[in-house]
Formats: sequence, structure tokens, C-alpha cells
Amino acid sequence: MSGAYPLTHRPARVALRTWSPTLVSMSHSQKRQARKRGSHRWYLKLSYGPMSKDEWNPIVAFIDEQSGQYEKFTVVIPGKESPRGLVSGATQVNGAHAVGAQQVALKNLPLSINGVFKTGDLLTFAGHLKVYEITRDANSDGGGLATVYLNCPLFTALVNNESATWQNVSMKVAGVADTFEREWRGGLVCPGFDVEMIEDPY
Repeated sequence: MSGAYPLTHRPARVALRTWSPTLVSMSHSQKRQARKRGSHRWYLKLSYGPMSKDEWNPIVAFIDEQSGQYEKFTVVIPGKESPRGLVSGATQVNGAHAVGAQQVALKNLPLSINGVFKTGDLLTFAGHLKVYEITRDANSDGGGLATVYLNCPLFTALVNNESATWQNVSMKVAGVADTFEREWRGGLVCPGFDVEMIEDPY
């Protein structure tokens, strides 16, 4: 099974964690050396409070259909559906960008806007499943151009005019465990549960 994670019933809490593995070693003189592996994943934990049977059954059924860690599905991170910046329109990549780049030039933005993108806004690109986070506020110039800084290097090269998505950014994920526990009281009320998932864009 796959599909889109159901968000009709909103979680009570959302925890978003980054995972950027680093190779770290310490010499005999205690000099620390760190090397970046250029990898990154998002980890998402949705925590639900007490719910009635009609509220929790669709969520639990969807999770059960994923067969533990086997299947992949998509989710829009609750609370991150809309950007904090003042971006609008059909945003596109301005020029080609190689794998590993951490700054991306964009065009077709609103003209001369301070804060066209804000720190924490999410971004993805056409044909790419990796979700990126903008790490610095960005301003557009009089031609509708701006450069954004990303939280990790590009996993895939970008081409000129490639469309960029900043609204309802969908992340491809998988479950982090093969078991999923739920409980209920009196057959009707579930006291709550957590759903954990990790980004899996390939």
C-alpha cells in the first residue's frame, strides 16, 4: 500500500528531527576531525491525544496497510503546509545547479519583497522527492530573483526553469518500526498514540 497519510484528524503534537550523519574521529592529541557525508533525512513523530473510534480507526488502518517499514507513503508535515514568507506565483529554478550545491537561485518571485522566503520554509523541486528547508531569510529583487540557502546539499541536479514547490510540500516517508501498538478503553475511546516515520525519497 502507499497513498497520502490522512490528516483529517490533526495530531496534538508534531516533532520534526533532522538526521545528518557525520564521521567524527579523535587523534591521540585530542584533535577532533569531522567529515560531512552529504546525507540528510527528516524524522517525523506525530502524537495524538484521546480520540473516538471513528477518529482513530482511519489513521490506524492506513498505518496497518503500510506493512511496517515495507511500504512508502507521502505526508504533508502538519504546521508546515504554508510558508512563512510572502512568496506567491509559479516559482522556477534560475539556471542549472549541480549535485551538492547548497544555494539555489530562483525566479518568477514577487518583485522586491523582503522576506519572500523565511527561515524554516520548505521547498522541493519538480521530479525530486527530497524535501529541503530554507535556512536563511531571502529577499527578492526588482526582477523577481532571489537565492535561497538550503539545509543540506542537493541530492539531484536542477535544470533551468524547473518548477519549485513551496506550498503543501509532500514528503515521501516510511515507517520506522514493524510494529504499531494501539489501545482503547471500553471499545470506544483510544487514549492516544504516536506515529513515527522517516524520509525515504528513493
